[in-house]
Amino acid sequence: MNTFFRTTTLALCSAFVLMAAAVPAHADQATPARTTFDGQIRNNSLALSPDEATAVVSYSERPDVIVYDLATNSVRGVRNGYASSTVTRLDTASGQARAVITGFAQPRQGLRLSPDGAKLYVTNFLGDKLSIVDTQTDKIEAEIAGFNKIRAISVTADGKTLFAANSGSNDIAVVDIGARRITSMVAVGRDPYGAALAPDGRQIYAGNLADNSVSVIDVATPKVVATITGFKQPRQAIVFTRDGRFAYVLNEDLSLAKVERGAQRIVGGIAPAPASTKN
Repeated sequence: MNTFFRTTTLALCSAFVLMAAAVPAHADQATPARTTFDGQIRNNSLALSPDEATAVVSYSERPDVIVYDLATNSVRGVRNGYASSTVTRLDTASGQARAVITGFAQPRQGLRLSPDGAKLYVTNFLGDKLSIVDTQTDKIEAEIAGFNKIRAISVTADGKTLFAANSGSNDIAVVDIGARRITSMVAVGRDPYGAALAPDGRQIYAGNLADNSVSVIDVATPKVVATITGFKQPRQAIVFTRDGRFAYVLNEDLSLAKVERGAQRIVGGIAPAPASTKN
């Protein structure tokens, strides 16, 4: 396993869901026709390496993973990958699968660990519910229902509150984890996929696909305090630098937009990688 994958496996485990039949198991061989969840759904994911020098993105319409060099604002390479209908637990040292967890209904980009690592929260697009997995047993112990085309999720640092994007009702659900119920909804832009919690825990960023915008929610109120425009169908793939000054937002064409959070505006970005780029 190369150095890049050793240093980024942990970030990938917290951001990527292995999804059903989106890409064949051996993507480096002849590619058969792919079966998607439905004719309208496309999913993407974005993760930063711990040293913030590298970003990794994936897109369900492509059988590969793109590696970006953030220091040079360029594409480092494209690596073939695979997906499945289950959630796979990886060993962060070896990168090998240690457990395959079943019982989900179309799990997608919504995947988050609790702050103490004891629970894993997984979204189920089919049935609009959230599964709570015990990480010691790798078993589903409970479910929370009542969402509307659930997408990305985030969990607060105290482990008490979860935020979930409802692309079907154009809002962000606020969930009381202890009570295992939705307590309120925050209206955002059209077709929200994102629910990314900033490092300081004070704001949620929601990528609104149909509006080409990102809604910024104040967690304390909770209300939308800013709307950032200029994106290309942004979705759930939103990550922050360690100091919280910037956010990277993945666009539909796999370009990256760099957002300055103080001014709440786009200040730079990286052009998308062509599909033919090699390692």
